[in-house]
Amino acid sequence: MHRKLINDKSRNDRRLRAPAADEPSERPGPASPADDLFAALDHRQIGEGAVSWLTEVAAIHMERQEAWVQVAPVGQSSRSVILHLSRQVTAKHALATLAKLWSTMADETVPQVIHVHQPI
Repeated sequence: MHRKLINDKSRNDRRLRAPAADEPSERPGPASPADDLFAALDHRQIGEGAVSWLTEVAAIHMERQEAWVQVAPVGQSSRSVILHLSRQVTAKHALATLAKLWSTMADETVPQVIHVHQPI
């Protein structure tokens, strides 16, 4: 009887094989400022009660130390806006800007680009 030899290098090399179900997996942390910003802004609750919504980040463009973030309520891409964040502001400032914007303006009057250059 001939047995087929299998050259399975992943059998003994932890780097080449998937972790077992009972084995903890190692996930790399955010690799860039855009990753950090995405983690801080995506799926965050804005507002309270019936007027609350979750954010959904569609895109982030970094230019120098500024960011352009396209964000909308989850499942409502037609209500998306672009936040232009200067280097002085944080994700917390961006979320506060969104909360103020969406609580005070009707959908049809929301500007397409919102410049967030200083903390509010």
